[in-house]
Amino acid sequence: ATVPESVMSWPLVRPSLDDLLREHRGIISALRRSLAVEVEAQVDDVWLLRYALSFKDDLPAAIQAAKAAITWRRENSNLVQAAAAREAPSELTEQELAAIHQCFVAAYYCCTRFGDPVFISRLCAYNVNHLMEVVSEAKLELWFNFVNECAWQYCEAETLQ
Repeated sequence: ATVPESVMSWPLVRPSLDDLLREHRGIISALRRSLAVEVEAQVDDVWLLRYALSFKDDLPAAIQAAKAAITWRRENSNLVQAAAAREAPSELTEQELAAIHQCFVAAYYCCTRFGDPVFISRLCAYNVNHLMEVVSEAKLELWFNFVNECAWQYCEAETLQ
């Protein structure tokens, strides 16, 4: 089977952002019209392109996912702001942050030559039992969401350069 030109031939060949925006302008416009009530100033064509690419040929699913993302970002605005400032969420105590740092041996380490963040996880060094004694599941989920948001913001900034 042949791979459509708009699909990334990982990792060596990537279509330009301008080409992707041009190729998917129809679904981007449809998304913008469908999200008119929810869309705020920070939602641009590049943001909408992600949903066009992720839900190719399924506009209703793309709209649903985009609405869910907008809702999540609104409901978690404190976490989004903390990630923008690269400051841990205020809900995490110093003891919990220390336990995460000590017991969860994983982090974004570097970037590929394309600027993609590389996440290194040393599973053999995890101390999950101690971590879960100190940090609740809900707080660990908050930490993961924070780290993911930091990575998303980094990728967003790189995409727009």
